[in-house]
Amino acid sequence: MAFCQWKNLGFTGPSPSIIKQTDKNILVGTAKGLFLFNGDWSQVLYGKKITSLAPNGSETFVGTDDGLYLMNTDAIRKIADGNINSILIQGDSLFYGGKYGLFESKDKGKNWKHLYLEEVLDIAFADKLIIATRSGCYKFDKGWKRIFASRSDEEDDEKEICLNIASIKERIFFSEAARLFVTEDYGVSWDRVWLPSSCIRQLILMPDSLYIIQEKGIYKLKEDGLTKLSALPYKIIDADFGSSLLVATNGGVFKLGNETNKTSNKQDEPDYLSVQQMAIRYAEVQPEKIAGWRKRARYKAVFPDLSLSYFNTINYSVTKDYVVGPKDWSLSLSWDLGNLIYSSDQTTIDSRSKLMVDLRNDILDEVNRIYFERKRLLAELMLEKDESKKLNKELLIEELTARLDGFTGGGFSLARRPIAK
Repeated sequence: MAFCQWKNLGFTGPSPSIIKQTDKNILVGTAKGLFLFNGDWSQVLYGKKITSLAPNGSETFVGTDDGLYLMNTDAIRKIADGNINSILIQGDSLFYGGKYGLFESKDKGKNWKHLYLEEVLDIAFADKLIIATRSGCYKFDKGWKRIFASRSDEEDDEKEICLNIASIKERIFFSEAARLFVTEDYGVSWDRVWLPSSCIRQLILMPDSLYIIQEKGIYKLKEDGLTKLSALPYKIIDADFGSSLLVATNGGVFKLGNETNKTSNKQDEPDYLSVQQMAIRYAEVQPEKIAGWRKRARYKAVFPDLSLSYFNTINYSVTKDYVVGPKDWSLSLSWDLGNLIYSSDQTTIDSRSKLMVDLRNDILDEVNRIYFERKRLLAELMLEKDESKKLNKELLIEELTARLDGFTGGGFSLARRPIAK
């Protein structure tokens, strides 16, 4: 694990949706407008949901759910309509992807050329233009060619679609939901990069590394392996790398402090004692249950047995004659004083107690075995180079996770998720 400290920048606006650094300032987009930080926070655009930001010198292109805006030191003006998902500046070209496709302008938004019709979610450029859509990843080479087929086009249109791309020369990283893939040959072949299961919000490609921004944490991928940066206690929404790493979370804006290169492949997991307690509670074999039975058995001698009847009344005379009268109610109470010394229920409780202790021990033995087997596989997975062996280990980890969830009623997986603020 990288040892570093997160500095809270004291952002007091609504929950951020995107963050970018300019040469001197920090820009934070929210559902209610755009905020700027140059020592203090101030709002510079109101009433628009900010979806993307692209600084370019003294200017910044701002994507919103109501169009594309150009902001400079003097004013903010609208230069395109529509719902904007992503912006890319490449040389003299300005690209934006949105609900109605991909557009290009070579004159800062005065004129636009429609390049692609399907909704575009992300854009990247190396030697070729690369886009992410609901149906997959496409490159432009004398026409559009799909190089990766996404599963997200089969999902409900109302769900948030998390697709991201990052590219440098022929190397392309493509993510959908919690899965990350890489190609070294423009999509002819793809390899999966194995990560902890958490939605990937963003990919930031640096010359020597890739920052993978997940909802649960941030990972740094280099040639020598995967490093997890120290965790934030909030759900991560977006990040940017300028002079330092900035992260927008649902708890505010944070800046990464000092970072060392110490690494660890451990995930944030509940410890084995917590998992044991989850399993005991779910199976209802906690020792307190037996103690409750014994306590109630002791009270039995205090409370009488109640008998209620409804029969004809019979009256006897001195002459041994009897008269059957009308039906009437009768109530009788009885106590077994022997229960004050020893209740017969104690024998049953002793027997059930032994069975419960045996069951609890069996459950704990199995939970311990699965927990530490899974932990061993997680450590091996980070060091494994063979892709087929990686796949087998990943499937085994998922199987063991499912078994722990079975013993804990899903509590194991829930304990691995950060609490949304």
